[in-house]
Parts: sequence; structure tokens; C-alpha cells
Amino acid sequence: MRRYIPIEKKDQTQSSPQKVYLSASSERLKKYYYEKERYHCIDKNLLFPESELIFSLFIQRNLNYELLLEAFEDSPKKPSAETLNYDGDIFIKVTDIPLYQQYLETISSSSYQWMISDKQKIYSIRERSKIFIRDLLSAPENSQNIKKCGELIELIINSILCNKEIFYDLIKIKEHDYYTYVHSVNVGILSVGLGIAAGLSKTNIYNLGIGSLLHDIGKCKISSEILNKLGRLNPFEYRILKNHVIEGEKILKDCPYFPENSLSAVTQHHERLSGKGYPNNLTGAQITIFGKIVAITDSYDALTTKRPDKAGLTPFEALSILVKECEHYDSDLLKLFIKLIGGVI
Repeated sequence: MRRYIPIEKKDQTQSSPQKVYLSASSERLKKYYYEKERYHCIDKNLLFPESELIFSLFIQRNLNYELLLEAFEDSPKKPSAETLNYDGDIFIKVTDIPLYQQYLETISSSSYQWMISDKQKIYSIRERSKIFIRDLLSAPENSQNIKKCGELIELIINSILCNKEIFYDLIKIKEHDYYTYVHSVNVGILSVGLGIAAGLSKTNIYNLGIGSLLHDIGKCKISSEILNKLGRLNPFEYRILKNHVIEGEKILKDCPYFPENSLSAVTQHHERLSGKGYPNNLTGAQITIFGKIVAITDSYDALTTKRPDKAGLTPFEALSILVKECEHYDSDLLKLFIKLIGGVI
């Protein structure tokens, strides 16, 4: 079996990239799935000319990971202007995540305050959140991880309530490749923002936040080949993927640190008001407000997410699709969400 993967190639007579197609064998795709699990996407806004990196940086090109900058603990290196200006995702090896966490702590320390802006402090919260969710997905049954998740949501909520501009810094749109840990953080932040806009109490915002941050926790039980598959899933694969909702419920329903009414954000985020969702084909009032909120934020982030075989949509394009499919979503919440993303509220 061979699949054809669109890649970008600069046309000599045009400034915009053209799509050409890369013939990818099943073996090459298997290698891609395997390699993708060994790398972690980081925010290049937290790299500075003055900072000494103790971990190597990589880029992804044509399904391969290529070295961008080589650095080690005993041989640190400052990133060049070319590295800092690279227009694309930057990665580190998963084995270097502890070194990256050490780096985040260093640039957040008092001695580096002159170098890091308030926005970059917010980006640092996002980065720590991504690492936390990645760790949690690797050990979802550890209830202490769920407890830490609550602490993380408290930090995000308090930051947004203190300054609503922080919300827009946290959701700053960037065409990112799909990773469950990045998607989970995005949906958590978007859901908290929409919950605040909808006038929910702080307790309900907290419960919504935990549920939305962990809405895809069941995907840890789904094979990476299905999660990372390029192109459309076949009917059998799609049935397996849909099981992530049920698996998530199994993991969280008896967890002592997971609020009971947060569970609907997990179990209902694929339900639709029209009854055409899953796993229970719920309609209208059968879906809680948490389920309705996460249905919107999950769909929006999925639409704006890039994959190797498709570009992510712009916020306007994604919102336009949600509006066209409005029979599936709560109309009042969708209107609020459009205003929220547009910066009107």
C-alpha cells in the first residue's frame, strides 16, 4: 500500500508554496509513527539569542526529523538568528524533556527577568502544561497526576481572570501539527475562556477546565498508528478511534481527584445536538453545558490543526465551518465563542 503525502515546495516564480506529493510506503509511514513518538514539539518563542541550550533542536521535513541545532549539557550552544527565525515547528527529543524543563525554570528565574516578557511567561505556562499532559497520558491511572491537573487548571483560570489578555496570549493561533498533548491543552484553555464568557461560576469553570483538559485521555488506549494515520480512517479504524470516549470514562469515573460533574466534558465532547454524535447519539437537553462547550472547542482546535496530509484552517475558516454545521452546536455558546475568538468579549 502506498499513500501520497502533500509537501510544500517553493515555486521559483511564486512567493507562495506549491503542493507536491510524496509517495510514502507503508514501511515509511510506520517509521514516521515511531519517530513522532520520540520527539516533543516546543514553543520557539521561548528561545533567545542570549540563552545557552543544553538540548538539540530538530525540524520535521517530508516525514523525517532533521537536526537544526546540536547542543548537550557539557557542550551548550546559543541559537543562531537562522534557528530563531525558522518558520516551522521545532522539536526536541522526548529524552531531553527534563533538560527542557530545567531550561524553562532557568529562564523564569529572577536572574533572567530582564530577558523574558510577560507574554513569554504565559508561553512558559503553556509549555509546562504540554509536558504535564504528555506525562499524564503515559500514566493515566496515576491519581496524583489528576490531582496535579487540578492545580494546573487553577493556575490557568486565575491567570485569565486576572487579565483577560492572557487568554489571547495562551491561544495565540499557530498552525501546529497534531499531537494529543498540544490539542488537550488548547481545548482546556479555549473551554475555560468560553466558560468564563458564558458566566459560569468559578467552581464550574474549574470543573469544566479539568474535564476539557482531560477530554481525550482515552486516546492513550488507542494505537499510535490510528491516532497519527495520514488521511481518512477506514470504517474499522474509525470505530476503534471512537472508543477513546469510553476508555476515558473508564479511567476517570472512579478517580478521587476528578470531580464527578467534570465527566460529561469527557463523555459528551463528541455528542451533537442533532443526535449525530457519539457514543450515545444524545440530543439537545441530554447534553450538559460542559459537553456543549467542549464539542465547540474540540472541533475548532481540530479544524485549525495541521497534519502532514492537510493544512490547518484559519480561525475564520474554522468558525465558518462551525456556523455551517450549527445544527450540531448550541447556538448561544457558538455565538459567544465567535465573539471570544474575535476579541469582542
